[in-house]
Amino acid sequence: SHLEAALALGLFPDGKIENLLSVCEQRAGHPERALPHLRRAIEIEPTSTRWAALARILAELGQPDAARDASRRAQELDGATRSP
Repeated sequence: SHLEAALALGLFPDGKIENLLSVCEQRAGHPERALPHLRRAIEIEPTSTRWAALARILAELGQPDAARDASRRAQELDGATRSP
């Protein structure tokens, strides 16, 4: 799509749009197509929720080590946001 092409060029990086595209691809049963969008969303604005989603996708794609790393990162970010 034109939106995906524009985002890929990095002309206006938008983590929310990248995340939404990732969610749409994942729900449509295309985790491999969701992955680059989610990675870009994380680059723009890393959140524990996005790292957890990355862990789920990587596990689904048969990458358990990378999934564990992403899960750890999600837990670290979640702990950092909950600390006083």
